[in-house]
Amino acid sequence: MASTNSLAPLTPSRGPISPSTTLVQPVTPSGLSVLPHPVGPRSLNRPTSISELAIVAKEGLGNGLKDLKHYLRTAQRSRDLGKEYVKAGDLEAAFVEFARAATIVLDILPRHRDYLTLLNESQRHNLGLFES
Repeated sequence: MASTNSLAPLTPSRGPISPSTTLVQPVTPSGLSVLPHPVGPRSLNRPTSISELAIVAKEGLGNGLKDLKHYLRTAQRSRDLGKEYVKAGDLEAAFVEFARAATIVLDILPRHRDYLTLLNESQRHNLGLFES
């Protein structure tokens, strides 16, 4: 599905603007910067399969060795981006971002070395990972 993201030019704060110093970054309707479609080039004859989207969602998540706060921020950002992609009509990209957030919350966080020490019972409950 094609995204309706607009393009916002980013320029250095000093000096003349030229094609070599102007960067273009996609922006969603709310102004949140987003990356180009996460799946990349594919056949125009078929949509991307769920298994292909799931593979993309798991890319770059690492092995759980980063700080717990890093994963919490990444999950929140992926959730926010997913909402923005839905607003923009790019449901494949939204699926990838929501799947990435879910993977972090359901797979990475519970196994993280600091999960039980840094998050109290209430915080774990809010993540949907409460164990009674």
